Formats: sequence, structure tokens, C-alpha cells
Amino acid sequence: MTDQNGTSVEQIVEKVWLSIAERRLRPGVQLKEEQMAAIFHVSRARIRQALSTLQRDGLVMIIRRSLGCVFRPPHGRALRRRAALQGHLQG
Repeated sequence: MTDQNGTSVEQIVEKVWLSIAERRLRPGVQLKEEQMAAIFHVSRARIRQALSTLQRDGLVMIIRRSLGCVFRPPHGRALRRRAALQGHLQG
């Protein structure tokens, strides 16, 4: 899905994923929908979708509807999913 400015859920997930993997976002850091929506210039609904994907990957824990928290850096399943996604995007 792409918003009016062209930022897709996948692109948001990619940027947040990399920030967590590179330890620029450390465990315990709060990810507030409103702030993220302003940073990415997208709707909060788009941010919720991205946070949900990151939660499925085990990187983020959704604390309440408008707040996520970095849970841990990517490993195992999240790394395999990421590699598969990269292969799909490049292939």
C-alpha cells in the first residue's frame, strides 16, 4: 500500500527494521503513532499497519493502540523473513 506521497507500509517497515537492526532504535524505545506519522508523512493507520508487521516479526511490542515499543533486535525468523522480502523485491 502506498500513501499519497508514495511511502508504503513496506518502506516504513524497512526503515524501522533497519533502525532497530543497526541499534539506532534500542529495546525499550517507544514508537508513538502520531510522531511516526509526522516523520513519514503518512496516516496513523499506515503506521499501525507497519507496527503490526514489526510485531509479527518479533521486533516491536504493541503496548496500546497508539504506542509500540522496540522489543528486540532482529534475529532468527525476522532475519529469514527480511532475506525473503529482499529477494522478492530485487527479483
